[in-house]
Amino acid sequence: MNDEVFAPQRTIFVGGPGRSGTSFIAERLGRHPEICSFQGIELKIFSEKNGLLDLRHALVERYSPNRAGVALDQFRKLFSALVGGQFGQPAFESLAPARAWHDLIDAFCAKVVDQGVPMKLDADEFDDAARGLLIDLSSLAALLKGTDSRPVTFLEKTPHTLLFMDVLGRIAPLPQFVHVMRDPRSIAFSLRRMPWGPQDLASCCAWVSGYCSAWLESQRRAASLGYRPIMITIESVAAAPQASGLAMCRRLGIESDKSVFAEADLKTLNAWVDDCPPGEIQQIRRALDGWAHHFGYDAAEIGGPMSPSSSCIASDAVVAQGTP
Repeated sequence: MNDEVFAPQRTIFVGGPGRSGTSFIAERLGRHPEICSFQGIELKIFSEKNGLLDLRHALVERYSPNRAGVALDQFRKLFSALVGGQFGQPAFESLAPARAWHDLIDAFCAKVVDQGVPMKLDADEFDDAARGLLIDLSSLAALLKGTDSRPVTFLEKTPHTLLFMDVLGRIAPLPQFVHVMRDPRSIAFSLRRMPWGPQDLASCCAWVSGYCSAWLESQRRAASLGYRPIMITIESVAAAPQASGLAMCRRLGIESDKSVFAEADLKTLNAWVDDCPPGEIQQIRRALDGWAHHFGYDAAEIGGPMSPSSSCIASDAVVAQGTP
């Protein structure tokens, strides 16, 4: 990107287990005049397979010229696929010309390659290169927003990215993390309807449980570095959208907007319970009631709104020791 292009000074990462409301939260926050984002698009390059996390491993932690070359080639292929729209979402090139996106990757690769061969880097060198890519992406998002008042924050949403807050914190300017949770039992049922998810209910429950365990570990690593994510449940947002919107704006340090989460619908969120056979509900409850309790949900009411004491937005929750 041109150095004269304005780059937002802060970064918000929105994430969660998937099927939890991350798209709604990110899309609504992205409308705020102080925030820019690539609306409707997940960048995916930070933590998905063949993304920056895998490339960092190959260049920094387990380097060999061959492994590094393969990893960089896979990273380029991932990005090209995203530019062309091969991941069930709008193509990057629907927002900006393909050349603009590829120029960003070329600039990044120039920092990690010498004479056509990926270099052995230390952690700081790789993080500096990745930070440059993130800043260039945020500059492009700000340019595309095209508002008279410059956005001060760049927002990116890829659900499982928050499992690596410790890595994101090394490369992002002034990072903030927003974790969106939904009743784990609702997630399992919703997940089975997705073509990319497990097709049987037991596997869906195991998938959700695996995410929850990984999330606790990510919280521990992040807490050791002083990062405390903003915690939000989609049921609380739907039950009290105005209060949740004001609270979120306050936590993010942006101008208050009580309508930011308007149209969140608790009834729609929980409609699946009426369609699910009783036997399957019991199966879901046996597998995930413990996790539901851990995240503050009422064991007797699947998908019920969180109680006021459980919080619709918090950032100082105690990280539990062990798992349910």
